[in-house]
Amino acid sequence: MGKFLTAGIIQRETIVKVPQLPIQYSRVTRCYDTIFGGIGGDAYNVANALKWLGDDVTLVSNIGERDSHLFQTKHLDPRYVFASLEQTPSAVIFYDSERKLQTFEDIKDMEEVPYDMARFAEALAEADLVILSNTKFCEPFLAPVKESGKKLVVNFNGLDRENELDQKFLTVADIIYVSDDEIKSDPYEAMRIMSEEYSMECGILGMGKAGLLMYTRADNMVVPYPAVHIKEVVNTVGAGNALLSCFLHYYHKNGNYHEAIKYALMFAAYKIGYVGTSKGFMTEDEMKLWYDLIWNRYK
Repeated sequence: MGKFLTAGIIQRETIVKVPQLPIQYSRVTRCYDTIFGGIGGDAYNVANALKWLGDDVTLVSNIGERDSHLFQTKHLDPRYVFASLEQTPSAVIFYDSERKLQTFEDIKDMEEVPYDMARFAEALAEADLVILSNTKFCEPFLAPVKESGKKLVVNFNGLDRENELDQKFLTVADIIYVSDDEIKSDPYEAMRIMSEEYSMECGILGMGKAGLLMYTRADNMVVPYPAVHIKEVVNTVGAGNALLSCFLHYYHKNGNYHEAIKYALMFAAYKIGYVGTSKGFMTEDEMKLWYDLIWNRYK
């Protein structure tokens, strides 16, 4: 069992399935079983998946002052989630059958309200590995994490290498995850440039139904992995967070990047067959079965 700290935004989410993106204008569109609401956000989604896999997870975030009840019935530890914002961040996410996403995000006063660094130090002391989102909220955590010597994972939600904030996260990250939606150049070239300019041990570039690319410094090469098909695709929202969570769980468990990414691809493939942050997670026993069926047949 790993001990993880994950920090970032927790938000109220409305997920809407649409026929296609961009959305065609219509004053009223009546649809059935296509609009879903719940709690999400990168930090919450990662914590939720890690907890499901049996890990000890500390979630660090701020939420709205009227929403302290959000974690009263949840299985996640609420000790380091503080109701210090005027409102909880919110997002509306549209997706279509081609796996395209369009997100409208309102983070409220998340970037203006500082987190109690003394409490962060307490949370950090309990963790073996730290996962941060590339947000202004998480920027103050970079220095203490690096000083602690603990491995730092950055879950990029949008990446601009010319952006000063993103540069700070790229410079200190041990492991990075980013979607190709945020990459303007050829994926292989983007991975090559990042591996040369930054000191990361491992980089994962998610490419949706095309699979992913993974760079490891130990091998000094970029390896493509095909996507895995387990269930019919229902909703791809949160697939990247699920993949990263499972990857970190197995990497922490066995220290093997390449084996961990195979489990992660299966975990994400199963997740996209369901709608909702808390639905669609496989157990370790289920993943072992699928691992034998999918990967061991190539031996």
